[in-house]
Amino acid sequence: RPPRSTLFPYTTLFRSSDALKRVVEEHIENEQTFSAQVVNVTPGKNGSALTASPGCGLRDFAFDYVFPTTASQREVFDNCGLSVAWDFINGTNGAVIVYGQTGSGKTHTMFGPSAPVGPEDYGLSANLAGFIFDAVDSRGRRGIDLSLGMSYVEVFGNETTDLLSDKPIGANRGANQRVGHRYVLEGKVEHPVKSSADFEALLASGEERKRKAATAMNER
Repeated sequence: RPPRSTLFPYTTLFRSSDALKRVVEEHIENEQTFSAQVVNVTPGKNGSALTASPGCGLRDFAFDYVFPTTASQREVFDNCGLSVAWDFINGTNGAVIVYGQTGSGKTHTMFGPSAPVGPEDYGLSANLAGFIFDAVDSRGRRGIDLSLGMSYVEVFGNETTDLLSDKPIGANRGANQRVGHRYVLEGKVEHPVKSSADFEALLASGEERKRKAATAMNER
């Protein structure tokens, strides 16, 4: 029986092979070159993606939130970053992670377009920073003393590289493997930041060390 989906609004029960054949007939031009493919997406909260692939048939993947191609950067922040930012300013560790193959949109989601843009195009990083600095300023006006620091590192295998410094973490590769992560967690590569402008400047500095100008791809 295929997963529940708008693709098959039938009460008839299909064998997996029959359902997959129907998908191929309706969506794939050449059955011989058929590979894994998303055939239906339900956007919004508790959205899902229906996929079809040889050997697996139809599979429905559920998510907390699925964004349509028309979603704004602010919508992404409101649904993926805002709760983490609130937790952070209230003393709880948090993480926002982007994952996917090259060219899938990770950099745009996290940092926005490369050209100077207005607030409506800010990526997750700028929206998170803006929210956090506003919260720090608000607490400062009430007499609460807070300070923020930023580290920007690249982790590749067992190696950790400080993108805000030309100095390696650890005297050599062996030391890097053993102490790199702890060195970062102890704040040894932290830089003080007092505003969103400080944050953006350090971010730009790290990007210059991370990327190759010829390809705009990560060095490793």
